[in-house]
Amino acid sequence: MYLQGPQWRKNVQKIIDAISRLPVSDWRNRKLAVAFSGGMDSLFLLLALKELQKKYGYTLLPVYIDHGFLAEDSLYGDVARIVARKIGLNCRILKSEAIFSCNNLEEQMRIERYRQLKKFLQVQKAEYIVVAHHADDQAETILANLIRGCGIAGLAGMAEVNGVIFRPLLKISKGDIRSMILATRFPYYEDKLNYSKKGRRNQLRNTILPLFERTTGVSLAERLLTLGENMTDINDFFLEEENRIKQKICFTAIKNKAYEFSRIEFLKLPIFWRRATIKKLFFLFAKSIPSRKDILKIDSWIEAGRKPKLNFKKITWERTKDKKIILSDL
Repeated sequence: MYLQGPQWRKNVQKIIDAISRLPVSDWRNRKLAVAFSGGMDSLFLLLALKELQKKYGYTLLPVYIDHGFLAEDSLYGDVARIVARKIGLNCRILKSEAIFSCNNLEEQMRIERYRQLKKFLQVQKAEYIVVAHHADDQAETILANLIRGCGIAGLAGMAEVNGVIFRPLLKISKGDIRSMILATRFPYYEDKLNYSKKGRRNQLRNTILPLFERTTGVSLAERLLTLGENMTDINDFFLEEENRIKQKICFTAIKNKAYEFSRIEFLKLPIFWRRATIKKLFFLFAKSIPSRKDILKIDSWIEAGRKPKLNFKKITWERTKDKKIILSDL
């Protein structure tokens, strides 16, 4: 066994619970693509999944993305391959084809990384891409979303499962991961970009969260995680309610980038759900969050507007004679 001791016994059940929530009953002959950078977090993820391989019977496919941005990238890839081989696995190296600009570099690299991983998933016919986001990453995400001005979904943070992306470590802290990895004496590398003060995520990680705890004696990260769990439950309820509302107002796609719904049924909704529905529809078309003033304007027009058509921020809202509302691109 690579991982052992009380911390492993405490945390392994969290990973088992996460796997049990996936819609897969039999893992034999199934594949998992594991994003493996050779860093501490992804090393723990790979070791943990290897420990549980006998229990489930899945095949592990570690993969390293060489962005070609840093001079050390290819060296880190070699380290990832050597470490994976020590665990008994073959790590694939995928070279990025993207050309990065200096603007929002971290986001560009993230997008390219997931593009490569999803391509690898399809080629290998794997079930999921497993990534090593942990509890501290979740706290940073929630705080970053809060600063940006998010809604309930943003306060819920990263989903444990998002399409083919699976995050089984969201309830395990960085501190626990560090302790368990140091006990294994496996080699790993520290990404120097993580300790930079450039970029919002690094500022939150290295300055804001530690400063808050030193100043108040309160772990803001723990409070954010509790908030995220509560918001996840509320967000799940909202998603179920949104689906029910879509059926109630007869929300239907009528042609490319055009939808219709019943004005009468819409006006029967509680005011909260009317405005929440407008916000969702607005985002569907404009890919941005409308202001409260915008939402009230649209709601007022649907209820009592005199003009049959409203052209508003890239969207045409049209009231028909058969008491429907049609949305389409301008």
